[in-house]
Amino acid sequence: MVRRCCVSECRSGKNVPSHAFPKDVERRKKWFQKLNMKQLEDESEIKKLRICYKHFRDDDYSGSPTRRILLHFAVPSVLVSQHISNVSQHVSENINVDYNEHGKQHIEQHEEQHEQTLHISEVSQHTSENINVNYNEHGKQHIEQHEEQHEQTLHISEVSQHISDNINVDYNEHGKQHIERHEEQHEQTLNRQEQTLLHEQETLQQQNNMLLRQEKNEKALAEQQIELQKYKEATSFALRQQQKDIENIQKTLNEQNARLKLCARPNLQEITRKNLLSPTAKKLYEKIVKMKKAYRRLKRLTNVAKKNNRSRTIQLCTNDHKGNIDTTAHVRQNFMNMLIRNHDKAPQVHFQS
Repeated sequence: MVRRCCVSECRSGKNVPSHAFPKDVERRKKWFQKLNMKQLEDESEIKKLRICYKHFRDDDYSGSPTRRILLHFAVPSVLVSQHISNVSQHVSENINVDYNEHGKQHIEQHEEQHEQTLHISEVSQHTSENINVNYNEHGKQHIEQHEEQHEQTLHISEVSQHISDNINVDYNEHGKQHIERHEEQHEQTLNRQEQTLLHEQETLQQQNNMLLRQEKNEKALAEQQIELQKYKEATSFALRQQQKDIENIQKTLNEQNARLKLCARPNLQEITRKNLLSPTAKKLYEKIVKMKKAYRRLKRLTNVAKKNNRSRTIQLCTNDHKGNIDTTAHVRQNFMNMLIRNHDKAPQVHFQS
């Protein structure tokens, strides 16, 4: 069921787009204050209230011209009394124009009838004067004629008054119809203007959004270019410093090598003849050779021991084919290990012959 607008001065009717009060308490208070209404506390009563679109501005809506959506921060600000006064002023101006155009015929007819009545009244007055003058001459015949003429004048005056009343009634009905038509046309024009304004606002918003996006993209590109330039400068500066450091290191190494060649003796690894060494160098050389021989011998022994241990270890199976664990497996394993350890030794038991 479509409800009427809750504003007392509004006469928009039922078949008009309307909006319910918001659920937010602060926004609801603002709506009641703007509409000069008493604030209600019952939620069920508030849900029944509706406000038509005439109490909102065009800026309070968004969306397409055919499907408008009320913004969440919209507050009713346009009063219906102002809107009605503007419409009535515009309608009165148009009625005056239409009255000047269409009411001339009715006025002319009314003036003609009024002239006829005046003429008849003058004739009746003239006849009454003649009757008073010639009363003794003509007698009762003139009196009867005068009464008949007076009745005719009264009848004509009544007819003219009735016609004028009908004219006024027709004019009022015609004016009402014209006012209603003009209001309908005015509402249609307002709706069209609102639709065009909404369409223009949408286009402007789209253009503004496009411009803002372009500006943001341009700013981002400029910032990226600045960062790239800074990075290039930093990398070039770092490369220069690295090159300088490398050159300095090379210089120091060359200087150290030159000093070593002049002062130090050759290394032991590059020596080919022991006779050219000093006595301390000979002692060191002999010790190093002995240590290397001992290290190689120990390595060979460890490798042989590892191979022998691998070949002599035998792992016995502790489970049978049914999955049962053998309790004598540990004893048998120890016995097999003993035999392997003593396979190369002579028996110590001597049998007497």
